[in-house]
Amino acid sequence: EDTPKFEKFDVTYQCSEPRQPNVTIAIDAAAHKIKLNDPSITSYGDIIILQNKTGNTIGYEEDWTQYCREIFKVLNQAQQDYAEIKLVYSMPVTLAIAVGMTTQHFWNIQLTNYDSKTGGYKDLIKMNEVIYYD
Repeated sequence: EDTPKFEKFDVTYQCSEPRQPNVTIAIDAAAHKIKLNDPSITSYGDIIILQNKTGNTIGYEEDWTQYCREIFKVLNQAQQDYAEIKLVYSMPVTLAIAVGMTTQHFWNIQLTNYDSKTGGYKDLIKMNEVIYYD
């Protein structure tokens, strides 16, 4: 669902002209912060950062619907503008599940996972390659 303005996130676009074929979308909505200078992020393509306006983990008492709308808005636009999206995120699991439910397996989104042993982000799975069985 579209939302007219960003109430929960500050959005920063670090995009080149002409636009790169790939984009990293970094969603920072928890106390543990994303390492935006990691080579797996900086060398991938353009970068769009969604920074939680409170700077902390989203409170459990908040209505998370608006957070999900704003993330979806950015993802929806990016999937139209870029060949592939790398998603780097620091957010509550419940919000991650809600975002996954909205995007499903239709878009070319590469999920990543932070590897504490290497201190970097590893590619985990492409959402459009997930196969659902009956």
